[in-house]
Amino acid sequence: MIISLVVSIKSKEFKWFQRVGAILTIFGTLFILKHTIMSTLEQEVINRHGYARYAPSKKSQEMKEQTNKVSNALKMEKISIIMTMLGTIIWGYGDLIKQKNRRKI
Repeated sequence: MIISLVVSIKSKEFKWFQRVGAILTIFGTLFILKHTIMSTLEQEVINRHGYARYAPSKKSQEMKEQTNKVSNALKMEKISIIMTMLGTIIWGYGDLIKQKNRRKI
């Protein structure tokens, strides 16, 4: 993204920066979908085999691992949402930077 911004500034053509926004949006959406699909598949396996997970004791290593897994998944989901939002803004309005720079000159 930064490289395309630098190239766009030097070439004074902001279409490259705007196109990176589209790619960023696609990747952000794919990351969100990956999380959703994995959660759905995991739930389907639990339902199909007719068992529920047991709750490990709060002090066990397994509980710490599950807590870390959930924490990491939430962080990735937040990053994915921010990527999607940022990409959409750049994709939709990235070319306006050029117009703003023209007014200053």
